[in-house]
Amino acid sequence: MAIQTYKKGDEQKIAANFRAREFDCQGTGCCAETPVDEKLVQYLQQIRDHYGKPVYLTAYRCKTHNARTPNAAPNSRHIYGQAADFHIDGVAPAEIAKYAESIGVKGIGLYDTFVHIDTRENKSFWYSHAQVHRVTFGGAPAAEQYSLEQFVRDVQAACGAVVDGIA
Repeated sequence: MAIQTYKKGDEQKIAANFRAREFDCQGTGCCAETPVDEKLVQYLQQIRDHYGKPVYLTAYRCKTHNARTPNAAPNSRHIYGQAADFHIDGVAPAEIAKYAESIGVKGIGLYDTFVHIDTRENKSFWYSHAQVHRVTFGGAPAAEQYSLEQFVRDVQAACGAVVDGIA
């Protein structure tokens, strides 16, 4: 997949239910272009298709706006057009996170009122702004085998410890 760049406010349709402007930075007077990862658009369209309801999102944040955003990571994937925070009216964020996991999204953050997804290559799941590590949201893709050894490695990574002498 590739990053496409659009002019802020561009009405171009980039998927069946999304226009480029929906991914724009919400800061004012800070940027003129919006980078958008095509893979992110595909994930969001797949989620939109599954629930059959609009997806309300906050995606790109330029570096200036990101610096002004409370709890934003300094090197957030939002500044590269690779992440979106979103909600769907009438659908619990936990259910959305579970579905996102089932379609292969590797970066998922679950919050009280929204879900964060991104296009990272290595799995990273968390809950809340404290970024409490999660092993799963219960939607592991059927083709993905999750071994005991991988579970132990995930627990060790989350705890920074050896579990029952297993290294």
